[in-house]
Amino acid sequence: MSVSSSSFVTAPEGSRIEFRLPAEEKAMLARAAALMNMDLTAFILRKMLPEARAVIENAERLALSERDSLRVLALLENPPAPTDKLRRAARAFSSQVESLGGSENAIKQRLGASPVNEGERARSKVARNIT
Repeated sequence: MSVSSSSFVTAPEGSRIEFRLPAEEKAMLARAAALMNMDLTAFILRKMLPEARAVIENAERLALSERDSLRVLALLENPPAPTDKLRRAARAFSSQVESLGGSENAIKQRLGASPVNEGERARSKVARNIT
C-alpha cells in the first residue's frame, strides 16, 4: 500500500486489514478524516505508515558512542585470536555442512532459504580458517 502526496491510497488486491474499535473512536477517526478531505483508510495510513517506518528504523539501527565505535573499528582491524570454544563451533558447523552433503548455498536452497550473501560468505571463510 502506498500513500501519495495527493492523499490517494491504492491497496493491491488481498491486502485487507480489519480491526474492531468502539463506535465512538471510529466516529472520531471518520470525522478527522473528513476534516482532511480523506477517506478513513487514507487517513489511517497517512498517520500510521510514518510511525511504522520510524519504529522499524529505530529497531534496526544501532547507535554507538564514539568510544564504542572506536573499539569496534579497532577489533575489526586487529581481531582477537579465536578461542577454543569458537574453534569447536567452527568445526561442528563445518561437519554439519559436510554431513548434509553440500555447500552452504545448496543447504540453504534445500531449506528454502536465500543463498548465502557476501557477508555470510566472508564469515564462512573466517570460520574455515579458524579450524
